[in-house]
Amino acid sequence: MNLILIDKYYHSQMFLTILIAYFFVTMLVLFFPILSGYVFVVLLHWNFQGYNKDKYIKEVANRADNR
Repeated sequence: MNLILIDKYYHSQMFLTILIAYFFVTMLVLFFPILSGYVFVVLLHWNFQGYNKDKYIKEVANRADNR
């Protein structure tokens, strides 16, 4: 009787652990692209907002002249 109870308890613990791990992985998979995309957009915006803007415009102008 005792052995069966311990076995049941162990399996329920394992099931819970697997469930939590699955939930965590799912959240990571769902939210990681959103987060990385957000960071990418912010970095891009910051990049074109600041001092690189003039450099970028000059680069484009040089390319147009060289063509």
